Amino acid sequence: MKECTLWYGVNSRKPSRVCLGIKTQKIGAGLRNGPGGMIEKGETPVETCIREVREEIELFLDPKDVKPVGQVDFFFADNLTDEPNLRVYLFRSWVWTGKATNTAEMVDFRWFPLKALPEDMMAGDSLFVLQACKGEEVRLKIWYSGDKKEVTKWEYRIG
Repeated sequence: MKECTLWYGVNSRKPSRVCLGIKTQKIGAGLRNGPGGMIEKGETPVETCIREVREEIELFLDPKDVKPVGQVDFFFADNLTDEPNLRVYLFRSWVWTGKATNTAEMVDFRWFPLKALPEDMMAGDSLFVLQACKGEEVRLKIWYSGDKKEVTKWEYRIG
C-alpha cells in the first residue's frame, strides 16, 4: 500500500473558500485538487504534507497549523484484496505563509466557495472535500474503475 497526503488551504472569510490548483502529473492530471504527494521513508504524514505544499505550490506551513481531518483509502479495479492501493491522509490549514505559485506539478490556482466546489475534480473528491475543508472527520473507502475516472463503490467508516 502506498501512502500519501492531501492538503486544503481554507480561508476564514465569509463565505469560506478553498484554494485548488490543476494537477499536471500522475493520478488526477488535468483536474483540480489540493497539493499532496507520497510519504517518503522516515517522514510522518504531517512532514510530508508540509514538504509537498512547499514543493508543489511554494506555500510554507507551520506544523502547529496543519490539522489532520481524516483519511481516504482508494481501491483500484485490479485490487481484489482488503488492503487499499493508496491511503491518503487529509489535512487542512487556515494559516500559511506565501502566495500559491504555479510549479511543474500544479498550476492555475483559484479560490472556490465551499458551497460551489468546481466540477473538474476527481470523481471521488465530492465525497470528502467539503467535509475535510470544514474540519469534519473523514473516514472513507473509495473504489475506482479501471481508468480511475469513475467511482464504482464507496463507504464511510465510523471510528
